[in-house]
Amino acid sequence: LTITLAAYGFIGDHGDQWIGAEPLNEEDALLLGRPVGTVFLKTLRTTYDRHGRLMEHVESWLDPTHFRMHHSFGAPA
Repeated sequence: LTITLAAYGFIGDHGDQWIGAEPLNEEDALLLGRPVGTVFLKTLRTTYDRHGRLMEHVESWLDPTHFRMHHSFGAPA
């Protein structure tokens, strides 16, 4: 997807990503086949290109037994 977007001039430049833990509501639990109230990781990501054009806004529910987050920052040692 990143390569296809870049071919049309959309190259991610900046944005926000929020990650938290939330219990599933009735609708999301039904879609995911889990009991209501099951705690999942919820991510919200909004990305803009260098011209400020919206590239993506994604909401994801991630089962914490299968997903984890790793974030590196700064110069490597």
